[in-house]
Amino acid sequence: MRIGVLTGGGDVPGLNPCIRAITLAAVDLGWEILGIRRGWQGVLETDPDDDASIAVNTFRLDRERVRGIDRRGGTILHTSRVDPRSHEGEDHTPHVLRVIEKLGIDALVTLGGDGTLRFSAHLSALGVAIVSVPKTMDNDVFGTDYCIGFSTAVSRSVEAINALRTTVESHERIGVVELFGRRSGETALLAGFLAQADRTVIAEVAALAGAIMLSGVAALALVGPPDIRANLGLQGEVGSPIQIQMEVPQVRGMPGGNQLLDVAGQIINPTDQTQRVPSIRAEIRNSDDRIIYSWIIAPPVKTLQPRGQASFSSGGVDVPEGDNTLKLAVEDGS
Repeated sequence: MRIGVLTGGGDVPGLNPCIRAITLAAVDLGWEILGIRRGWQGVLETDPDDDASIAVNTFRLDRERVRGIDRRGGTILHTSRVDPRSHEGEDHTPHVLRVIEKLGIDALVTLGGDGTLRFSAHLSALGVAIVSVPKTMDNDVFGTDYCIGFSTAVSRSVEAINALRTTVESHERIGVVELFGRRSGETALLAGFLAQADRTVIAEVAALAGAIMLSGVAALALVGPPDIRANLGLQGEVGSPIQIQMEVPQVRGMPGGNQLLDVAGQIINPTDQTQRVPSIRAEIRNSDDRIIYSWIIAPPVKTLQPRGQASFSSGGVDVPEGDNTLKLAVEDGS
């Protein structure tokens, strides 16, 4: 029995321990282990009719070769981000099948994330015996609870958030920490919880009135002094399913020490019915919580068609410089 092993995508802690565990288990069973360099790229660069090419892109794994690699980061097999079905505009699946046959591989173990596992599933559907090990810091591979690399991603994120606390508190600001994740909020959700972030916004949950969502960001955590963070989100209840997606308020310096503030965002109707659009009341309060300026951000439309959306903006409001707080509240659009 000959087992092939490869790693694809980004490197994460835990790949080498996994390679070691696979190798030792196979050796105990009397199986041969062949490591393939640079993931699917190594397979594509292998000429099945050239022994020298095979030697360059593969090597044997045994107890001696994997000794101590569990204490090293990265992957001894090296890695790449290549999908053989679309590499250089062509589908190289037939070549991959030829290489697997030439190498005498009875089963292939692939360690990777989305891309690596998608092609693994493709080969499996063609009859290749494959075992895939999910490896992604996003923890977004369907069918598994915990991917290799996720634990480190969370712990490093918690460290980063905690390290920012002294800075944002010293400057009395709100710290916005953007975490990777694409369409998955797993990393932000767990890191925000462990770091005790005041707000955590994830891609899976729509931002309704009463919550805040910064546009264009898949997942983020918010930290800041209590007096500022308490007033960050939209306040009030809206008697409709309309969603309000806030952008980061823009502040620009003006002559004379004043500031030009612009509050903008999107109003979204996620339903299949026409909905009435609410207004947004904005207030600027000083350090004594006294209102120094207030205005209504009127939406450009009174109603939204099914699945429709509209942008809104305060258009730039001249406010005094100082220790001020912006408060936003949703008002009934009637």
